[in-house]
Amino acid sequence: MYRAAIVSAAAAAVASAASATSQFHLGAVTKASHGCDGLALSFASSDNATSSYTVSYSDGTTTKTVKSTFSTFTNPSTGYVSPNLHTALFCDLTSGADYTYEVDGFTSSFSALLEAGSTEKSTVVAIVGDIGGTDWSNTTVHQIGRLHSHLKAQSLLIAGDWTYANGENIAWDNWFVEMEDVFADTPVLGITGNHETLTSGGNEYVKDTPPDHLKFVPENYIDYLARVVTPITPQAIAARQTYYSYDIGVVHFVFLDDYVGSNGSDLAILNATSYITARQTMVDWFEADLKAVDRSVTPWVAVVKHNPYYNSWSNHQCQCSATRFEIDEADKDNCWHGLYYGGIKPSDPSFALREPHCGLEVKLEDLYYKYNVNVVFGGHVHAYERTAPIYKNKINNDKGTTHITIGAGGNFEGHAGPLLTPLSDWSLSSNNVTYGAGQLVATKSCFTWSWYADLDGNRTADDISAFDTFSLGDCARHSC
Repeated sequence: MYRAAIVSAAAAAVASAASATSQFHLGAVTKASHGCDGLALSFASSDNATSSYTVSYSDGTTTKTVKSTFSTFTNPSTGYVSPNLHTALFCDLTSGADYTYEVDGFTSSFSALLEAGSTEKSTVVAIVGDIGGTDWSNTTVHQIGRLHSHLKAQSLLIAGDWTYANGENIAWDNWFVEMEDVFADTPVLGITGNHETLTSGGNEYVKDTPPDHLKFVPENYIDYLARVVTPITPQAIAARQTYYSYDIGVVHFVFLDDYVGSNGSDLAILNATSYITARQTMVDWFEADLKAVDRSVTPWVAVVKHNPYYNSWSNHQCQCSATRFEIDEADKDNCWHGLYYGGIKPSDPSFALREPHCGLEVKLEDLYYKYNVNVVFGGHVHAYERTAPIYKNKINNDKGTTHITIGAGGNFEGHAGPLLTPLSDWSLSSNNVTYGAGQLVATKSCFTWSWYADLDGNRTADDISAFDTFSLGDCARHSC
């Protein structure tokens, strides 16, 4: 685990004694968010320099250079001072083209993400949640490039709970160093989970927080927003609105924040108008975004969020009405306002804040149905599960949405479970024994999802096969 390597911010910020730069990772940007369509290269420098770095990138014919911008931040509760956190923009890339780049002696390569509607090749995206920093976490991330040897993932999507730093900022530095060889050539998009917002206690926290970890307070989005570049505007960053949408090839991805409106672990926010307003603002934005989708360009719509609602594991359960997974009309308003079935648990007043997805489902499910959202991916629960297409707790093969839990990224908290009994008829596949990640492969007519368990020391890449797979559309006549 990288936890044992945590020594100092300076030590974490350098990849080797020979270089002052490290933590290289790619993200995506748009004209609306950053002034250009393309990718963002993020990295850290520990040289205390007050100037930017020159970054060059080339398609093999034309070489361009760009200067990085950088910022830094401190955590008063711990005295942590971040390294310089740099961003360089690669603009106006050719859809699907291969590029190389260089900065401070570090070189890597990437493929530009497919532009919206591109059919020059299949859209191939890996998706995982709840990664953390164990040996299994490393295996999960480094295996992603080998899920299909002939179909490398064009991007990696993370459904929240990235590092499990929980306020111990240096864990982010260590984590991006550990993941650098994958993230430096595979653009990463994602969304926030509870460990980026309201969980405290430090990296690999324990239930009874030791006294020396009390200084590690909830991050309240700070580290995520400082280090992860996504296509959100400066105004959204200031408002801690981390939700957005992004097209990759033939798929329209929407990233929703279950913890929108929260303020760290501040319980008073539950009774604040600002909390409900922030959540309603996201719901309204979500509907406007779905309404604008051109299905002739991006025929598939997938939502990526942290908390799964249709979840058959015993973990992270909440409910609006007496029957699990049902939302009775009479209970909708209470549930939306965080008054779950039976009320907020008296022994745990933070329950509705920690498990906000039941309240959001009151508004989201009808939008999934109205706008024919194909799949919702969620993490949070440390297991794998795939459902049949569902609407209002019933299988609906015509307009229902498939829900997939992919929170088995490998984090130190271990596997979820056991399964609820009786098991709902819509639960089609589940696994809480192994960690792993999944891959989406889509053309305009065929959408295929496969989930792969991590390889262990007794198996090689030649042994890998999907634990679970399913398809939507007309796949019989078109192989992805």
